Amino acid sequence: MRLFSALGGVAMDSKIYVDSFSTFAEFAGSDYSLWEKLIGCEIRHRTFGIGIIEKISGTTLKDSVLIKIRFIHLPESERIKIFSNISFAEGYFGNINVDFALFPGFQEFCEMRNRKEQDCLTKKVIEAEEQKKEQALQEAKFLEEFNVLKQEYGLDELCFHPNLYHLLYTILLKLKAEENLDEEDLLWLNRNNLFKVLAIYYESEYLKSGNLWSLVKASENWRRLANAARAIELLKDKCSNDSKLMSTILTTCGAAFQDINESTEAEKYARKAIKASRYHYYPYHLLGVIYFHRGRPEKGDKYFAKAMELGLNPKVMEDEIEKVFETAGKDVKVCIAKYLFNKDRQKYQWAKHYSR
Repeated sequence: MRLFSALGGVAMDSKIYVDSFSTFAEFAGSDYSLWEKLIGCEIRHRTFGIGIIEKISGTTLKDSVLIKIRFIHLPESERIKIFSNISFAEGYFGNINVDFALFPGFQEFCEMRNRKEQDCLTKKVIEAEEQKKEQALQEAKFLEEFNVLKQEYGLDELCFHPNLYHLLYTILLKLKAEENLDEEDLLWLNRNNLFKVLAIYYESEYLKSGNLWSLVKASENWRRLANAARAIELLKDKCSNDSKLMSTILTTCGAAFQDINESTEAEKYARKAIKASRYHYYPYHLLGVIYFHRGRPEKGDKYFAKAMELGLNPKVMEDEIEKVFETAGKDVKVCIAKYLFNKDRQKYQWAKHYSR
């Protein structure tokens, strides 16, 4: 007897080993005469284990055959169970050994089924390859357009993680179309240190609306990029009748001068800001920074105290003092350390090392 090998069955001598009984169920359908030939065959159920097919019976339902099975490892009262042919087709049963000669056409059925599944698999592989190629083309096109936008907005020198590309691309498209960025966009740019994009956006907002608050935000972001010159250029000649806005403009401009160590100009702008509005802490905060930088911490501390009186967070003041100390020269470091240690020896215990 020849050997048979196909999806769903392997014939050895006169027997066919069906590795998935759903294959046979699909072949037999509701043909009572085919199912009847299985009487006496051993079969395995996923849950109930090994059973023997005892009886096949028809039903009043169309396309339905009932199969009675005795499961040999179940308790006596639970051994007999009846299934429909549909249960077999759904794959609840495992393998079975049947006489191949009893089922003419089954070999051809398995071969045809195998070809169909192989064709389907080949088609899926081809489609997956085509999809992969299309995705590669789309990605290449996207990167080309993204690089053009980066060049247009002067972002070539910035390095981005690939995970940021698509969202940044979407934001740059909004900029190009002169659309407003929503709060989520702005937070994302800030969180990812994309200050240049923020600066460009706020400048464009100012050009559209004339709102000087947008220009202040642009200037602040240029400062974060260590571009004090641009920050000063945007604000140095701007005026407003709004005292709070005018004070903020002057303070921001003064802070940019302080960034480039032009403390005389920085102080000039800070004092102008106080004249514009005595009720905001920003210019006093700036004066505190200026005087600490000059090695006059006692006077700087007075300005910080005034700033805190008007609302400055004490932690912000401490952070500013720390920044000044880190960047100061040796003599200024010693001066600041002595002042702080004498002011509060417990709080500024670290300053003892520098104040000797």
